[in-house]
Amino acid sequence: MIYCLILSIAVVLLDQISKIIVVNTIEPYEVIPVIKNVLNFTYIENRGAAFGMLSEQRWIFMIISVVAIVAIFLFIWKEKPRSMWIKTCLGAIVGGGIGNMIDRVFRGSVVDFIEADFVQYPHPSFEGGFKLTMTDFPIFNVADCFITVGCAVLVVYLIFFELPREAKAEKEKKLAKEAEACEKENNEN
Repeated sequence: MIYCLILSIAVVLLDQISKIIVVNTIEPYEVIPVIKNVLNFTYIENRGAAFGMLSEQRWIFMIISVVAIVAIFLFIWKEKPRSMWIKTCLGAIVGGGIGNMIDRVFRGSVVDFIEADFVQYPHPSFEGGFKLTMTDFPIFNVADCFITVGCAVLVVYLIFFELPREAKAEKEKKLAKEAEACEKENNEN
Protein backbone atom coordinates (compact mmCIF):
# COMPACT_ATOMS: atom_id res chain seq x y z
CA MET A 1 0.00 0.00 0.00
CA ILE A 2 2.81 2.40 0.89
CA TYR A 3 4.57 1.74 -2.44
CA CYS A 4 1.39 2.51 -4.41
CA LEU A 5 0.79 5.67 -2.39
CA ILE A 6 4.36 6.93 -2.91
CA LEU A 7 4.21 6.14 -6.64
CA SER A 8 0.84 7.89 -6.95
CA ILE A 9 2.21 11.00 -5.23
CA ALA A 10 5.26 11.00 -7.54
CA VAL A 11 3.01 10.76 -10.61
CA VAL A 12 0.80 13.60 -9.35
CA LEU A 13 3.86 15.79 -8.72
CA LEU A 14 5.37 15.07 -12.14
CA ASP A 15 2.03 15.74 -13.82
CA GLN A 16 1.29 18.96 -11.95
CA ILE A 17 4.82 20.36 -12.34
CA SER A 18 4.68 19.71 -16.10
CA LYS A 19 1.29 21.47 -16.31
CA ILE A 20 2.49 24.46 -14.29
CA ILE A 21 5.45 24.84 -16.64
CA VAL A 22 3.18 24.64 -19.70
CA VAL A 23 0.59 27.11 -18.35
CA ASN A 24 3.34 29.60 -17.45
CA THR A 25 5.39 29.31 -20.66
CA ILE A 26 3.04 28.45 -23.55
CA GLU A 27 0.08 30.46 -24.79
CA PRO A 28 -3.17 28.56 -25.38
CA TYR A 29 -3.12 26.85 -28.80
CA GLU A 30 0.51 27.83 -29.35
CA VAL A 31 2.45 25.04 -31.07
CA ILE A 32 6.07 24.47 -30.06
CA PRO A 33 7.76 21.82 -32.21
CA VAL A 34 9.95 19.53 -30.11
CA ILE A 35 10.78 17.08 -32.91
CA LYS A 36 9.59 18.36 -36.30
CA ASN A 37 6.59 16.39 -37.65
CA VAL A 38 6.81 14.02 -34.67
CA LEU A 39 6.19 15.76 -31.35
CA ASN A 40 4.85 19.19 -30.43
CA PHE A 41 3.92 20.92 -27.22
CA THR A 42 0.50 22.50 -27.82
CA TYR A 43 -1.33 23.90 -24.80
CA ILE A 44 -5.09 23.30 -24.79
CA GLU A 45 -7.69 23.12 -22.06
CA ASN A 46 -9.78 19.96 -22.26
CA ARG A 47 -13.21 20.34 -20.68
CA GLY A 48 -14.25 16.75 -21.46
CA ALA A 49 -12.86 13.25 -21.05
CA ALA A 50 -10.30 11.52 -23.21
CA PHE A 51 -10.14 13.07 -26.67
CA GLY A 52 -12.42 15.91 -25.51
CA MET A 53 -15.51 13.68 -25.41
CA LEU A 54 -18.54 14.85 -23.40
CA SER A 55 -17.25 18.38 -23.04
CA GLU A 56 -18.58 20.39 -20.09
CA GLN A 57 -19.45 17.26 -18.08
CA ARG A 58 -16.64 17.60 -15.54
CA TRP A 59 -18.79 16.58 -12.55
CA ILE A 60 -19.50 13.22 -14.15
CA PHE A 61 -15.78 12.63 -14.66
CA MET A 62 -14.95 13.79 -11.16
CA ILE A 63 -17.46 11.33 -9.66
CA ILE A 64 -16.22 8.48 -11.86
CA SER A 65 -12.61 9.36 -10.98
CA VAL A 66 -13.28 9.43 -7.24
CA VAL A 67 -15.11 6.10 -7.39
CA ALA A 68 -12.29 4.51 -9.43
CA ILE A 69 -9.52 5.87 -7.20
CA VAL A 70 -11.29 4.74 -4.01
CA ALA A 71 -12.02 1.32 -5.56
CA ILE A 72 -8.36 0.84 -6.52
CA PHE A 73 -7.13 1.81 -3.06
CA LEU A 74 -9.71 -0.48 -1.43
CA PHE A 75 -8.57 -3.31 -3.69
CA ILE A 76 -4.91 -2.69 -2.76
CA TRP A 77 -5.76 -2.50 0.95
CA LYS A 78 -7.97 -5.60 0.93
CA GLU A 79 -6.15 -7.86 -1.53
CA LYS A 80 -2.58 -6.73 -0.81
CA PRO A 81 -1.26 -7.71 -4.27
CA ARG A 82 2.23 -9.20 -4.12
CA SER A 83 3.14 -8.48 -7.72
CA MET A 84 5.19 -5.32 -8.21
CA TRP A 85 3.71 -5.13 -11.72
CA ILE A 86 0.20 -4.84 -10.34
CA LYS A 87 1.25 -2.40 -7.62
CA THR A 88 3.13 -0.22 -10.10
CA CYS A 89 0.28 -0.20 -12.64
CA LEU A 90 -2.33 0.64 -10.02
CA GLY A 91 -0.15 3.38 -8.51
CA ALA A 92 0.37 4.91 -11.97
CA ILE A 93 -3.35 4.78 -12.78
CA VAL A 94 -4.34 6.36 -9.45
CA GLY A 95 -1.66 9.07 -9.72
CA GLY A 96 -2.78 9.97 -13.24
CA GLY A 97 -6.42 10.05 -12.17
CA ILE A 98 -5.64 12.33 -9.24
CA GLY A 99 -3.51 14.59 -11.48
CA ASN A 100 -6.38 15.14 -13.91
CA MET A 101 -8.87 15.48 -11.04
CA ILE A 102 -6.79 18.32 -9.54
CA ASP A 103 -7.11 20.15 -12.88
CA ARG A 104 -10.88 19.64 -13.03
CA VAL A 105 -11.34 20.87 -9.46
CA PHE A 106 -8.99 23.87 -9.48
CA ARG A 107 -8.87 24.89 -13.16
CA GLY A 108 -12.26 23.73 -14.41
CA SER A 109 -10.55 21.86 -17.25
CA VAL A 110 -7.62 19.53 -17.83
CA VAL A 111 -4.39 20.97 -19.20
CA ASP A 112 -3.23 18.94 -22.22
CA PHE A 113 -0.05 19.69 -24.12
CA ILE A 114 1.62 16.62 -25.64
CA GLU A 115 0.83 16.38 -29.34
CA ALA A 116 1.98 13.29 -31.23
CA ASP A 117 2.13 15.01 -34.62
CA PHE A 118 3.01 11.83 -36.52
CA VAL A 119 -0.07 9.89 -35.38
CA GLN A 120 -3.35 10.06 -37.26
CA TYR A 121 -6.33 7.77 -36.97
CA PRO A 122 -9.49 7.19 -39.01
CA HIS A 123 -12.45 9.27 -37.89
CA PRO A 124 -16.01 9.02 -39.24
CA SER A 125 -17.36 12.04 -41.08
CA PHE A 126 -21.04 12.38 -41.88
CA GLU A 127 -20.93 15.51 -44.05
CA GLY A 128 -22.13 14.56 -47.52
CA GLY A 129 -22.56 10.92 -46.48
CA PHE A 130 -20.53 8.59 -44.32
CA LYS A 131 -16.79 8.44 -44.94
CA LEU A 132 -13.65 7.92 -42.90
CA THR A 133 -11.18 10.77 -42.76
CA MET A 134 -7.77 10.83 -41.14
CA THR A 135 -7.72 12.95 -37.99
CA ASP A 136 -4.85 14.13 -35.83
CA PHE A 137 -4.34 12.18 -32.64
CA PRO A 138 -5.75 14.02 -29.59
CA ILE A 139 -3.48 16.12 -27.43
CA PHE A 140 -2.81 14.61 -23.99
CA ASN A 141 -0.74 15.12 -20.81
CA VAL A 142 1.59 13.29 -18.41
CA ALA A 143 -1.31 11.98 -16.28
CA ASP A 144 -2.92 10.50 -19.40
CA CYS A 145 0.35 8.73 -20.21
CA PHE A 146 0.50 7.10 -16.78
CA ILE A 147 -3.17 6.08 -16.91
CA THR A 148 -2.89 4.63 -20.43
CA VAL A 149 0.41 2.82 -19.94
CA GLY A 150 -0.65 1.61 -16.47
CA CYS A 151 -3.89 0.15 -17.86
CA ALA A 152 -2.20 -1.42 -20.89
CA VAL A 153 0.59 -3.06 -18.87
CA LEU A 154 -1.92 -4.25 -16.25
CA VAL A 155 -4.09 -5.92 -18.89
CA VAL A 156 -1.07 -7.58 -20.55
CA TYR A 157 0.27 -8.75 -17.18
CA LEU A 158 -3.09 -10.16 -16.10
CA ILE A 159 -3.73 -11.96 -19.40
CA PHE A 160 -0.26 -13.40 -19.99
CA PHE A 161 1.05 -13.93 -16.45
CA GLU A 162 -1.56 -13.80 -13.70
CA LEU A 163 -4.39 -15.75 -15.36
CA PRO A 164 -2.11 -18.59 -16.55
CA ARG A 165 -0.57 -18.76 -13.06
CA GLU A 166 -4.02 -19.01 -11.47
CA ALA A 167 -5.11 -21.63 -14.00
CA LYS A 168 -1.97 -23.68 -13.28
CA ALA A 169 -2.52 -23.41 -9.51
CA GLU A 170 -6.17 -24.47 -9.91
CA LYS A 171 -5.12 -27.43 -12.09
CA GLU A 172 -2.50 -28.50 -9.53
CA LYS A 173 -5.07 -28.21 -6.76
CA LYS A 174 -7.53 -30.37 -8.72
CA LEU A 175 -4.83 -32.98 -9.44
CA ALA A 176 -3.84 -33.04 -5.77
CA LYS A 177 -7.46 -33.65 -4.75
CA GLU A 178 -7.79 -36.44 -7.31
CA ALA A 179 -4.52 -38.02 -6.12
CA GLU A 180 -5.70 -37.76 -2.52
CA ALA A 181 -9.03 -39.39 -3.43
CA CYS A 182 -7.22 -42.22 -5.27
CA GLU A 183 -4.86 -42.76 -2.33
CA LYS A 184 -7.78 -42.84 0.10
CA GLU A 185 -9.59 -45.34 -2.13
CA ASN A 186 -6.44 -47.51 -2.35
CA ASN A 187 -6.02 -47.44 1.43
CA GLU A 188 -9.63 -48.57 1.90
CA ASN A 189 -9.09 -51.55 -0.44
